[in-house]
Amino acid sequence: MIRRALLAAFVLLAMTIAIAPLGCDSSDGSKSNPQDVSEPDVCTPDCDGLACGNDGCGGTCGSCFTPEGALDNNLCIAGQCVDCAPNCDGLTCGDDGCGGSCGNCFTPEGGIDNSLCLDGICVDCAPDCDGKSCGDNGCGGSCGDCAGELVCAGGTCVEDGGLCAAGEVCMPIAEGNPDLVCLADGEVPVDNETQCHDTDGGCAGNYSCRYTDDALTKSICIENCGECSAGTTCGDVTGDGYMGCMVAGSIPANAIYGCHEMDEGCPGNATCFYLNSEYTESACIDNCSTCHPGSCPAGQLCNGVFCEDEPCTEGSCPNGDICLNGTCVPDAGPGPGPYGGGLETCNLPPMLCEGTKQYCGELIQFDPTEGYGYIDYPENGETAQNQYRSWLRRDVVMAIQYAAAKVECLASDWEFGNGKPVGLIDMSEENGSIPGTSVGSPGHPPGTHTDGFDIDVSYFQNNTADNAARPICDHYENGAEAYHCTAPPHLLDPWRQALFIASLFEHPYIRVIGCDGQAGPIIDATIDNLCDNGWIPPAACKNNVLTYEVTDMGYGWFYFHHHHIHVSFKQGSYRDSCLIPGCFDQDLQHFLAKYGLVEGQSKFRPIPVRR
Repeated sequence: MIRRALLAAFVLLAMTIAIAPLGCDSSDGSKSNPQDVSEPDVCTPDCDGLACGNDGCGGTCGSCFTPEGALDNNLCIAGQCVDCAPNCDGLTCGDDGCGGSCGNCFTPEGGIDNSLCLDGICVDCAPDCDGKSCGDNGCGGSCGDCAGELVCAGGTCVEDGGLCAAGEVCMPIAEGNPDLVCLADGEVPVDNETQCHDTDGGCAGNYSCRYTDDALTKSICIENCGECSAGTTCGDVTGDGYMGCMVAGSIPANAIYGCHEMDEGCPGNATCFYLNSEYTESACIDNCSTCHPGSCPAGQLCNGVFCEDEPCTEGSCPNGDICLNGTCVPDAGPGPGPYGGGLETCNLPPMLCEGTKQYCGELIQFDPTEGYGYIDYPENGETAQNQYRSWLRRDVVMAIQYAAAKVECLASDWEFGNGKPVGLIDMSEENGSIPGTSVGSPGHPPGTHTDGFDIDVSYFQNNTADNAARPICDHYENGAEAYHCTAPPHLLDPWRQALFIASLFEHPYIRVIGCDGQAGPIIDATIDNLCDNGWIPPAACKNNVLTYEVTDMGYGWFYFHHHHIHVSFKQGSYRDSCLIPGCFDQDLQHFLAKYGLVEGQSKFRPIPVRR
């Protein structure tokens, strides 16, 4: 017991020594006061008005929970539990995650424009690729590239049918509007002509004028495009490059008429065209594309409107053909070569009529019907006993007989051609009226073939039994009669034809000679050859009045000259007929309408502006 008490006293003494401060100097040299002992600090938690968060002493005032009951103290905002905790860490704009904002973006001018907020950061330009898989993103970047031969149009990769110029695609002008036009990345090309509704001519070529505002004060020209359905061909409707789907140059039989009176206009990809100058008749014609470089089939080139065969070169034509002025034509040989004389032995009939005006201008029946170098065939309802369509002025009869005889004599030893007399066809009736008038069916437009000034003459031909009136070429388009040559004239004897026409150039009263547009360039070239080689007098070479239309320009020559030439003379007060450039006589249109045809610029007048 004594030992246990002594141990306890010793422990107490040791603790006292360890705790009690020694009377040593402080760090500043002063003596510490063994009686100066401070009390330790005590932290008092404070959760007054708080439901969560720090209590100020390292403890918590409570916890927050998600609607599902999971602990989530991120929902503690300012000591209160909230349903959503905004988060703007690293963000300067955009949604804070709880429907609020992390800040606004501003334009260079200082206006608020939060479309410039991209992924929570303000940018100078905000790309927009919504609904796009390709094309411009609006900031100089791209929304993607198209694979293979697909091209981008309006943000979508589509096939380019080659119906528009490079960089443009044929597509509907707007959602819900089936009109097909050429657009660049879904937009009207910026360099297209504007304010076309204020110009007299409207839009040139294959373009339509479209309003761009509801007030009808702004407009722009947009190129039409499209493909034609089976049985129709894309052709020049107005004569100035406005393309439409036609049948042998005529309005399709199933076309909708009276469209200018329809509130909704033409359905589908079609334009409404006026058919007369009074603007009382109209028809819908489907739009189609002009050709563009690279859009034509192999072996053809685009002339800006149509695809045409590439110009031939020497040696590029098939056997039996030669290259003449860029076109493969039947090989007529090199021609007769230099003129070697012989005209003085021909005993030609006189070319000019000697006598009074009354005598030379008298209408006579072409007689004899078969003479030196010609035959007046019974044609178009005539019989050998009644050639009622074969009356001409006496001076015109003499001119035709002279030219026919000259060919017969000078070309007698030419190896090319059938060598037969040329055929004479329609002239006038005995009273000077148009052939066919007496039987109720005038065969020519008013103003032509009257009073014996005009005559139709068949072509000189090759590989035929005679030179009767017949087509000298293919003359069909898509299986339909085109009423003009649709290919080079493979039955034409160009040398005799050139000599006959040039012999008529010698006459002082020759007015015009018209032929088919496919035959014209060939005849022109052979006339030049004969002039160069001395077969034709220089004065006649300078008086070349041959006329033809390679494409329908509205002068009256495009149709019906694939089986004959039209020869017209002038005399004193002879009035011009419709068959001259610049004549758009309605009588001509009415005549052509009998064949379902229309001619040149007067046949259609497009409605100037279509919304």
